[in-house]
Amino acid sequence: MPRSSKEEVKLSEEKILSKLKRNASLSDYALSKDLGYSRQKIWRIKKQLEQNKTIWGYTTTFNEKKRGFIQCTILIKRSSRLLSEADSDYFLKNGFSELKEKYHLDIESIVSTHGKYDWMITVHAFDIISVRNFITELQTNFNEYISDIIMLESATAIKKQWIFNPELKEDRNILKNLL
Repeated sequence: MPRSSKEEVKLSEEKILSKLKRNASLSDYALSKDLGYSRQKIWRIKKQLEQNKTIWGYTTTFNEKKRGFIQCTILIKRSSRLLSEADSDYFLKNGFSELKEKYHLDIESIVSTHGKYDWMITVHAFDIISVRNFITELQTNFNEYISDIIMLESATAIKKQWIFNPELKEDRNILKNLL
């Protein structure tokens, strides 16, 4: 039974997104060859996904350790106090940009979560001290909104942004030490 036009569009979008998740640098030509679509169809679908904010941007996945960085995840449990309008504006407009610059951090993501903790911030830094200082300042500046905060330093990425760590294939000892 033939699919409806909406189903076809949705399927085409999913196929394109699946390819871009694994390699954001794929050209429209490469996508069209791989998926059997015209370049115009690829361009039109990508443009629509960008306009409706399904695609926020394109990124590169890299090995932080080879660049001299560490990756840490900060989990924050909020208190029962609601954010003031001024503090809400600060988060939405700045996203910790001043603290990021002060402690030489690169903030990969800020995510609202459900569960024991309410927020998850993933950062890249040159050292653990910078991350700890960032957390201390968060606790100082926003103490009334935070009931608990913990930091986890990433040891080894097995899979990141839909891509398996290629070094795991070369060195099985990484996995042996993790499990």
